[in-house]
Amino acid sequence: ETLWEATPEDLPGEFRHTAVLPLEELQLTFNEAITYYAFVEDNREPEPQLTLSELRFLDIRPFNREYQFREGQCQGSGECLTLEKLISEQRGILRRTFSAMQRDTTWQGLELAEQEQALRDKTASLAQALAASEVGTIAPLENAVDAMGVATASLEADNVPMGYGLEETALADLIEARQNLRRILKQGNSQSQAAQQADQREMQKLRPPERKPREQEQEQLARAENLIRQHHDRFRLAHAGRP
Repeated sequence: ETLWEATPEDLPGEFRHTAVLPLEELQLTFNEAITYYAFVEDNREPEPQLTLSELRFLDIRPFNREYQFREGQCQGSGECLTLEKLISEQRGILRRTFSAMQRDTTWQGLELAEQEQALRDKTASLAQALAASEVGTIAPLENAVDAMGVATASLEADNVPMGYGLEETALADLIEARQNLRRILKQGNSQSQAAQQADQREMQKLRPPERKPREQEQEQLARAENLIRQHHDRFRLAHAGRP
């Protein structure tokens, strides 16, 4: 959906504009979120040039939020911190996939597939932890795991556009799961306690282990060498068969 569009009349050499997105006209609820980007097209001949921004995201927050004081601790309206981290990671991968798709850099498919697979494993771990507790199965979370799995397969096959679409589906499922967990966490009963305990255990898994400075240096060196190899591979592919 187009949220804002404008064409300057005098076509100046430089054009700046600030737009306000009228989100209230979309009649959104706090169950939803927005993904958007901006693009500019000039009048260059024979073909216009197109420039796109990166993807950006908006969460719709509840207008009213409730707080409770229980068992000596102040409890908010209820957020699953593990799920919030997973949503953030999926948005990051989605942003990188969008960028790769616009630049037609399909060579990034395997790298993106590895990231999506790692996210799928984390999401599956949370889904299994909740299902094994008093909370039970969270269907949107299970759906997100499935979508991530198919997205990974698409990216491995260098079908970046399909992978992108499936990543969007997974993100929508995660946001739906967020609302389900919010309802559970704010109940203040044994089910909400089970959800909190599962969340805490999964957050512990997501925390990276402390590394020594030498290990960090070795990891940075390995990452740099990997990037160099990728650039060399692309160069060879681009010049393959040339005299």
